[in-house]
Amino acid sequence: MVTLSISIIGLGRLGSALKKNLEQVGYQVSGFGRTDQLKDLGQLIFITTSDGEIEQVVSELVTAGVEKKVIVHCSGLIPVTVLSPLSKKGALIGSFHPNQAITESTQDFGRTVFDIVGSEDIFLVLEEIAKSLNAEAISITEEQKQYLHIAAVVASNYQVTLMHLARKIGKEGSLDSTLVQRTMLPLMESVLGNLEAFTPAQALTGPIARGDVETLEQHVKLLKNNKKLLNIYNELGKLTLEMMTSHDRAGINQRIRDVFQN
Repeated sequence: MVTLSISIIGLGRLGSALKKNLEQVGYQVSGFGRTDQLKDLGQLIFITTSDGEIEQVVSELVTAGVEKKVIVHCSGLIPVTVLSPLSKKGALIGSFHPNQAITESTQDFGRTVFDIVGSEDIFLVLEEIAKSLNAEAISITEEQKQYLHIAAVVASNYQVTLMHLARKIGKEGSLDSTLVQRTMLPLMESVLGNLEAFTPAQALTGPIARGDVETLEQHVKLLKNNKKLLNIYNELGKLTLEMMTSHDRAGINQRIRDVFQN
């Protein structure tokens, strides 16, 4: 039986999702909006407000006389040191950031990886929380956390941007944007499936992986009237080509590189 009592400050997307899922697995959870009075707080306090509000919440907790609690923020970028005033009051501090795209419809945290910054004691507490949510916990340093957050933005936000880019390219050929998106979604899902089993280089398919210079030349030709799209296509192509490092591809790689210089 779960005995640790938890309070969540900030009931936006993440706070609400955490509260619901923690309650479902047996935790006693109290939730506080930003205008609520902070009282009768649990043994573990999650701060799930926007990054810009964390420092103010810390100030409010100090004013409220909170001490000797486990206090954790859920920002992917803000350092744990923002909680230092509470550490001086005897609190154990850390961060607990879910690498998941949280929306109003998020139902669970299954397979989510939470990155944790903090002492070994903090990690053990938060690892248990993650396991109860069918999630995974990893321990990282403060510096690693910043770069992991950039990587997360690229992998999640920019995946959406790539769909936006695909729709724009389709529009160049008078294709309906909804049709393009409906067509691309299963393709993107299959790529993610490949990445479950293989490295990026092994999962890569398409003309660059095949060394199909003629197809790439035709793509560049079709995009030549839209310099912005062409430049993005070329830069993504150059980055993709970096994965193709086998010695026997040296000649074909140079031909492909030349295509992307247009």
